[in-house]
Amino acid sequence: MRRLIENMMGWFGVTQERLCRERAIETPTGETLYWDYYCYVKEHPVRRWDTPTSILCGGRDELCEPDVTARFARQYGCRLLTRPEAGHYFHTPKELEALRQWLTASL
Repeated sequence: MRRLIENMMGWFGVTQERLCRERAIETPTGETLYWDYYCYVKEHPVRRWDTPTSILCGGRDELCEPDVTARFARQYGCRLLTRPEAGHYFHTPKELEALRQWLTASL
């Protein structure tokens, strides 16, 4: 999550100092960056992940790089399926079909 937040901060020119000062900043994409949440994420990194987890990742994810997701999956023993053609949000008919198949296989 930290990587995703810091990516968004970089895209929109939001520094830590500004976020601290303003506490909450709405981005042009409609997402809001929150100082308190950013601090929580930095102060509480994942150290254990005991829940069996499956992750579906887009190979062209623009919010969190696929290599970051793959590293997390390896580190915590998560099952990972990457769809090379997809971004972060699965929304095209082909991507939605891949999501349906993944859900059916994972649940």
